[in-house]
Amino acid sequence: MKIALVDGLAAYTGGMNMGQEYIDGGARFAVWRDTSMRLTGPVVAVFEVLFTLMWRYNQRRGEPQAVPAPVAPATSAAADPPVEVLYSSVATPFKSIRDAYIVVLLGARETVWIQSPYFVPDEPLITAMCAAALSGTDVRLMMTGVPDKKLPFHAAHAYYKQLLDAGVKVYLYTAGFLHAKTVTVDGRWCIIGTCNFDVRSTILHDEVSCVIFDQGIAGDYAAVYEDDLTHCREFTIDDWWALGRWARWTNSFARLFSRLL
Repeated sequence: MKIALVDGLAAYTGGMNMGQEYIDGGARFAVWRDTSMRLTGPVVAVFEVLFTLMWRYNQRRGEPQAVPAPVAPATSAAADPPVEVLYSSVATPFKSIRDAYIVVLLGARETVWIQSPYFVPDEPLITAMCAAALSGTDVRLMMTGVPDKKLPFHAAHAYYKQLLDAGVKVYLYTAGFLHAKTVTVDGRWCIIGTCNFDVRSTILHDEVSCVIFDQGIAGDYAAVYEDDLTHCREFTIDDWWALGRWARWTNSFARLFSRLL
């Protein structure tokens, strides 16, 4: 989970951590492609609550229980778009972000465009992706084609054939490392946050994502997605067969560790 709060008036969240590579790619990557956002208005109070909860949870026993004092939430302007904050962790009874992804996939009418640096989904999530594509929805998955961790990168390839057979389009971002975690739905609303399409993020990690119900913002991000496509190569069923038996075996072996990736 990535949260930065400023005077109780603004909240920053999204894919970016604090490190040089998140600015310019560092020594390893030519480009670091990420998405974060700045939020203002009453929604900031939700992030204050999350920050306070995490602060208290991570204090050592016996330490003073002082926590940052919350600031009264700002009033919302009439033009502010509705934002719903989703939080999930290993301690929450429902995996709200994963479940929201599933609801989005099964409820979309036209398009579901996904960005995630890692793709190691559990069975309900990949089933929803395939079901959506089979129903005629334009489902696209964009993930990094330049890995930082080889094991999850190989594991992701083990899921591609199932996606491709169902009609999901798979794109690999090759300009550098893609770290954005977004879902754009029907060009009308979108989900932006910290959660990857993998088991660790959707079930184990503390993650936060925002559902933004605004056609203008969603349309703008759909345009960003299309621009990112110009830096991608499409991975097709021919590419999957061209991997060869040894590579496919390696990918399937990596998938055995999906609960840990």
